[in-house]
Amino acid sequence: MFEATRDVSEPMTRFFERVPVGPFTRSDTAEAIREPLRSIHYPLNIGESAIDRIYDQTLGHPYFVSFVMRELVDLAAAQNLMVMDEAFVDMHWLAITERLGEEKFAAEWHQATDGEREVLELVAQNLPVSHAKRSGTALAARLVSKGLLSKQGRGQYILYHPLFADYVLRSQKL
Repeated sequence: MFEATRDVSEPMTRFFERVPVGPFTRSDTAEAIREPLRSIHYPLNIGESAIDRIYDQTLGHPYFVSFVMRELVDLAAAQNLMVMDEAFVDMHWLAITERLGEEKFAAEWHQATDGEREVLELVAQNLPVSHAKRSGTALAARLVSKGLLSKQGRGQYILYHPLFADYVLRSQKL
């Protein structure tokens, strides 16, 4: 009886389902970088060394690859650049990570409580969460549920991405 309704609504319900996307491999990263440019016939050649640098820095994280490339393509266009290499990526990396901090990491940082921020700072410094003034383990568990920390073992945590760790360390110095 409801088969026709289900057939009509199924594509819409699929549209709103969460689909976890894991990190790209090096070859997936190269494809994610080059294919959008190729599909619109954009005259920018991305060198292997640039792809290697982007992959090494982002660890293939899809959001970070996309963000970095958006910034790099804009910078290349402003300079009428036709070939992007590792030196170009390195030259602009600090500015890109600062902008990433402003657009993404600041919001994640501000969703944490003061106690949670203390734990984030400890983990970024490779110090145990037990050094926290409050219950570091309980705070770390909350940060894991928020997706800001990953548990590596008993009492061992890392920030969800090295770029976020860099942001946390830089924000401490401000």
